[in-house]
Amino acid sequence: MDDADVQGLLIRLREFSHALHERARREAPEGFGMQHLLVMKILATEGPQKQTDLAGLLGISKGAASQTLRGLEEGGFIERRRDEGDARVHWIHATDRARRFKAELEDRMSALFQDVFQDWGDDDVRRMGQMLDGLIERARAG
Repeated sequence: MDDADVQGLLIRLREFSHALHERARREAPEGFGMQHLLVMKILATEGPQKQTDLAGLLGISKGAASQTLRGLEEGGFIERRRDEGDARVHWIHATDRARRFKAELEDRMSALFQDVFQDWGDDDVRRMGQMLDGLIERARAG
């Protein structure tokens, strides 16, 4: 294996990630980026989350998560509620507006993914996921 080929692959993966985020941002409702959409998806599927846990799930800093959540809160899509047992902890809840908006977001994201991965079959997606999971695991173990 050639180091230059591996570095080129990593650069292309990063470029793909950036291109996908940019496309999602362009196709998302005004003011929404990929992180906003992912927060809404997590809350809709997993239920309320701690603010710090959301940052971890998104792979972003607590400050970046706070900024993303602020935008969602200002738009009426989430509510922050203090933990009854620990006032330092905030739980993030989806609002009724967010739940109504969920179907539209899912339709937009589905159309985006169908377009980007139009030449891929289910087996291709699963295999790529397995390969990436293996790479992530080995990278973290080192």
